[in-house]
Amino acid sequence: MNGYQEVIQATAKKILMFLRTMEETQDNINFTRITESQTKIRTVSAASLDIALSEIHALTPPDEDTEFHASLIAALTHLENARDAFTNARPDSDIGAAFVQSRFSQCRALDVLYNHRADLPSLETYWFLADTDRPTRTTSISSGDSLPAVGMRN
Repeated sequence: MNGYQEVIQATAKKILMFLRTMEETQDNINFTRITESQTKIRTVSAASLDIALSEIHALTPPDEDTEFHASLIAALTHLENARDAFTNARPDSDIGAAFVQSRFSQCRALDVLYNHRADLPSLETYWFLADTDRPTRTTSISSGDSLPAVGMRN
């Protein structure tokens, strides 16, 4: 694995940490304890999303990965927007709209990331149910191969 791919896979693990935290927060939302949820998202973001954004922006992709790199930056930007919508909301007045906006941005990121799932194996546990067949690393979105139909978690 080359240096670019090593950074990408390490970044994918940070993305996974952030995605799992966002999902857990949304699944267990308690609108009387929004400030705690916002603090949790901020804390995890500092240890994952913020670092991932910094790493990806500092990275120069090989020519063959330029399009993938741009897609990854777009996904991270959507996740940043999701975080900001949720964490910047005032708990007493606009949390409902912020929650929906946050989820919308997160879904936009998930769409981009899912389209690159064969190139981001670290995210595999996010997409696939434990008891389903998984695509092999020989299949790749960028090469035009199709992936087998499998169960999707989200």
